Amino acid sequence: MTRSTIYKAGKRISEAKAKKDKAEFYFDDASANRAVGFFEKYLCHVEAPHAGKPFILEGWQRQIVEDVFGWKRAVDGTRRYRVVYLEVPRKNGKSTLGAGLALY
Repeated sequence: MTRSTIYKAGKRISEAKAKKDKAEFYFDDASANRAVGFFEKYLCHVEAPHAGKPFILEGWQRQIVEDVFGWKRAVDGTRRYRVVYLEVPRKNGKSTLGAGLALY
């Protein structure tokens, strides 16, 4: 009997645990899109050279916002993630992203 190896957060977990997690959580596209839309509709850059332009999320930023606000608990619909630890090299927009997350 062969088993597929499943990894979660870099750690190996059993197939049964992965199935339990899938039943325990679901991804809500509407919530994720609402959070991303907030950034693009209400937030704009304040420093040159992009001053006044809307804050369009880059791919990695969009993925973080979608993951934080899209994953919900099946039991009560609350967000799965309450705390986010983000480590990004300097000058990559993490302060702007963090400010937008706090405003949302």
